[in-house]
Amino acid sequence: MTTLTDRLLPAAGPDGINPSRARSAVRALYTRPALTAGDLSAPLLVLPDGHSGAGSLPGAVHLSDVRRTVTRWSGLGIGGVKVFALGHDRDSAGTAAVAADNLMVQAVSAIGVAAPDLAVTTEVCGCSWTSDGECVLRTRAGGIDLDATYRLMSEMAVQHAEAGADVVSPTAMLDGSVHAVRTALDDGGLRDVGVNPNLAIHTALYGPFKALMPQTRPPVTGVDFSSNRAGPSVTPWSRPGAGLPRARTHSPSSRS
Repeated sequence: MTTLTDRLLPAAGPDGINPSRARSAVRALYTRPALTAGDLSAPLLVLPDGHSGAGSLPGAVHLSDVRRTVTRWSGLGIGGVKVFALGHDRDSAGTAAVAADNLMVQAVSAIGVAAPDLAVTTEVCGCSWTSDGECVLRTRAGGIDLDATYRLMSEMAVQHAEAGADVVSPTAMLDGSVHAVRTALDDGGLRDVGVNPNLAIHTALYGPFKALMPQTRPPVTGVDFSSNRAGPSVTPWSRPGAGLPRARTHSPSSRS
């Protein structure tokens, strides 16, 4: 049993010596690496030019301001940037997510020109690009089309990497999605691009982000695939016998 007391550490004596820190070996033992700007990655929320939300959150900028923003961050010694792009031209297949000139591709390319020393990480998920705001693509029957979702995420990852991303972050939280992304990068000759999957959770801390970069949700009760929470009715999977998606924070395939 641990008992807590109010006893303070020995104070420095008249000679200025603190017995707890006096010897160099002890100081070296308890010293921890300092947290510097170079250890941080700043979120960059890229909006179309003219969007009214620019400046409403730190890092929320128009596409035309990306170069200026990342140049300033690089000058401050920040080590990386995590890029989110406001989806546009949404449809049921998330087609714009892999369009050659979409907002994400333009932003990543701009960062590479303005601040090539920054480590660039991108979000890889369908939720910003699908018309229903879900992370997954669906079959005609309304189930989850795993194969189509894997293909979309894989194409997005390769596209981001070819535009200049150093790390891609699958965010759909579907079993097999990280492996699909890693395989696509390897097959595309992009073995040096890292994969760092995200864990999406429900918290009020995301409130300002969701307000700025909304994801349209269907007016039906079902499964929220980003949090693994089921309502009264569960949408069937497209593969017979498959169960609900299991959230996974680590995967053997997420190697860089």
